[in-house]
Amino acid sequence: MSQINLLSQNIHQHTLINNLFIDHYMPKSNGDYVKVYLYLLRLICSNQTAFTTKQIAKQLHLIESDVIRAINYWDELKVIEVQFEDDLITSIGLLSLEKTEDTVISSDKSKKNKANTPKPKLYERPEYTMEEIAAIASQIEFQQLIYITEKYLGKQLTQVDVNILVGFMDWLGLNIEVVEYLIEYCASNEHRHMNYIEKVAMDWSDKGIRTVQQAKDLTENFNKNYYKIFKALGLSGRNPTPAQIKLMEKWLVEYNFAIEVIVIACEKTIEAINKPELKYVDTILTNWQNKGAKSINAVKELDVQFKSGQAEKQATKKEVAPKTSNRFHNHNQRQYDHDLIEKRMRQMIEVETVEKRT
Repeated sequence: MSQINLLSQNIHQHTLINNLFIDHYMPKSNGDYVKVYLYLLRLICSNQTAFTTKQIAKQLHLIESDVIRAINYWDELKVIEVQFEDDLITSIGLLSLEKTEDTVISSDKSKKNKANTPKPKLYERPEYTMEEIAAIASQIEFQQLIYITEKYLGKQLTQVDVNILVGFMDWLGLNIEVVEYLIEYCASNEHRHMNYIEKVAMDWSDKGIRTVQQAKDLTENFNKNYYKIFKALGLSGRNPTPAQIKLMEKWLVEYNFAIEVIVIACEKTIEAINKPELKYVDTILTNWQNKGAKSINAVKELDVQFKSGQAEKQATKKEVAPKTSNRFHNHNQRQYDHDLIEKRMRQMIEVETVEKRT
């Protein structure tokens, strides 16, 4: 666990809270996030400028991922400024709230500007201790979730499975109803491996899914994508089989391709083999995935490189090809000693003449 430095020029023996924070930030923010911000203020005011997220979590009776999520939240609102080194938080600067008042009034604009700036990943799925899991598992709702998950997956959950399940709610911020629908949705599409389900959960979290209705709308959009793919292959009017859905979800979720890129792969499949073969589409998309071609422009660039390579091969073949069109000249010609051949022919004739006389 790396140590994080707090940066501030003003040190006080008491903790002052700006009215702007109380009036504008606090009412709209998660209570745990507010606790983390106030504790950061407390650390600075007591001249304690080095800490770890684990220490704050222990002090505030939170899970460490809650603390990191709170830091991320306040950084996005420009209440604090976070510095990174190798994807680890190295320092946090508390900004003047007067300077960020415009951000509060137009938070949507702030988020758009923030999205345009690359930012290191704050955290990965945490490994929960037995005490943390036991505390969560004591909740009746979570016990019911485990029971439902085991029924859908057709197996007893391992310690790793439970750790992942806890992460859906704590790490990814999905509520328990959304997690139940997530398990149901994946199992109904023959996806019963927790690692795959976690990828779907991460995708939902990134898309801001917070309610079951939002999740249903998203999965309905997935269904629309299936039919867009079928239409591009000339299979309109047919329902995809579970195996075909599994393959398409691989492109949409695991590979995270935009539907427009998948449609291009479908069109190339028809051009190449004149058949609506999903396995051929999968070959194309897997090749693009391995080469990092995730956008339409990247795919076009690959096409240019491929055609350029083909042209060079053709040019090389023309340079080494024989000038004659006689197909027998494709082989190396033998060299003959005609005088020797003639001498041997005479010897054979003489031998045959002697044999006839005798």
